Amino acid sequence: AKVDDATRNHRGSSDLILRVYASETASEFLFQEDDGDSFAYARGAVARTKIEQQRTSERVRIVLNPTAGFYAGMPASRLVSLEVFAQDRKAQRVLVDGEVLPFENKSDGMILVPLGERARDARTTIDIELAAKDAGVARKFHGVLPGRISETRLRISAETFSMSRTMELT
Repeated sequence: AKVDDATRNHRGSSDLILRVYASETASEFLFQEDDGDSFAYARGAVARTKIEQQRTSERVRIVLNPTAGFYAGMPASRLVSLEVFAQDRKAQRVLVDGEVLPFENKSDGMILVPLGERARDARTTIDIELAAKDAGVARKFHGVLPGRISETRLRISAETFSMSRTMELT
């Protein structure tokens, strides 16, 4: 991933939106972050979170592993949402650590899963059960996601990784 002005020194919201392009080829990514203000990262003041994904014919599994490391000002938890693209398949049900969670099948093929507040020291397993190819499954989540002024998006697939910063006023 290239680090440029759009991804460097990200400040403001600590919310994280992960965009996952599900693939039958298992892949993982090590998400690294620091305080964005100093050169403390050169002395090891960084946090790293391994993110894994794999798609089968029945489901997409995404694992957020516990964060290792620490940097000054690092929050103990953050709001996390998933934007999952499972090619031409919609979600039928979403389980987070075995518990059913609301989700939304968007018209553009994205499956939106608001995970809510997640502790950095916890391992979180997300299983998205996929509907049959031609099933017209549509589920809406209830509630409102908090507005975001800024967010970090990660794009993960077996072939590529990219990160970008976007500004949204909602």
